[in-house]
Amino acid sequence: MFKLFMCTAVGIIASLPFAFPVLINSKFQEAYKIIPIFMLSSMLNVVVGLYSVVYVALKKTKEIAKTSIYSGIINIVMHILLIKFIGLYAAAISTVFAFGLIAVYRYFDIKKYIQIRLEKKWIVLIVFMYIVTCFSYYTNRTLLQITVLLGVFIISFVINKSLILLGVKLIIKKLKSEYRYRERDINGISILKIH
Repeated sequence: MFKLFMCTAVGIIASLPFAFPVLINSKFQEAYKIIPIFMLSSMLNVVVGLYSVVYVALKKTKEIAKTSIYSGIINIVMHILLIKFIGLYAAAISTVFAFGLIAVYRYFDIKKYIQIRLEKKWIVLIVFMYIVTCFSYYTNRTLLQITVLLGVFIISFVINKSLILLGVKLIIKKLKSEYRYRERDINGISILKIH
């Protein structure tokens, strides 16, 4: 799940140089600059959310509430401290910092109860993809952005191949079990009937 969500977030950033001008009004051009930072906070939020599932399974919902409150306090305090200096970026950076701290805390806290194995090679690769994608995002060089988008798509498919293929197989199996097709000839016309 970590690999899938992280690759999706990086893929969204890589796609935005092409999608943003089409989908978003030019009045919101200022928001373009902070999207990659908010996407990083979204990635960290996903990690925090995945750990929440473990807490629920362990019936330790108090930990979810406690860490969520800490995250909120950290976010607000950092935002207040940074707003005068970096303006709009304060919200994005404080959110990244808060989710990052809680993700690290939950990772080590959950290890007391169960072993969670994070493969360093995937973390390193995804961090590298994020950095390269952000670099191309801010350069405004179309050829570089196209190259990075294709690279992100290919790498994301390769590292999520087994999960993607499993999903496709499950969808096909479900469709086959739900729909049975039978052809019938009525007045010489072939009709497809769904049961």
